Amino acid sequence: DKKTPCLSFERRTLALRPSTWYWQDPSRTPRTGINSGICMDNCLSEEFAVLVMVSVVESNFDGKLRVLRGIVKEVAKLTGLEERKWQDSRYWVLKRKIGWHFARLLMWWNDASTAPLYELQLALDQFAERKEARIRPKNDLIRTIVECA
Repeated sequence: DKKTPCLSFERRTLALRPSTWYWQDPSRTPRTGINSGICMDNCLSEEFAVLVMVSVVESNFDGKLRVLRGIVKEVAKLTGLEERKWQDSRYWVLKRKIGWHFARLLMWWNDASTAPLYELQLALDQFAERKEARIRPKNDLIRTIVECA
């Protein structure tokens, strides 16, 4: 009894190729694309969602943040979490993968000068949660706390 992958390698590669994305077709509006895009209605995993987010960030088009927010909304629904909780728990991965600029904008930290303070607060909150649960803190948390000290 061999499990078959939900999405074949060829299809996954095709999905990540920018020329296959909905915004390449000017006849489709962003709303239509969001509703029928690569990850929006059929996001198969968080890992795939992050790969699509990386591809969105690396592409050249307007409205990247809106597309990223749509991906976050759908993957949060997939995991059964609220959008904000999903973003908070995955912030450090998103920061590494899509960069600080887009990660902070997804967190609604629009002012780049105050964003490090919000990031520090997030790190302290997550550090306290992990300490209470007796779980070793992530390196990103410790690094952020030490850098801001």
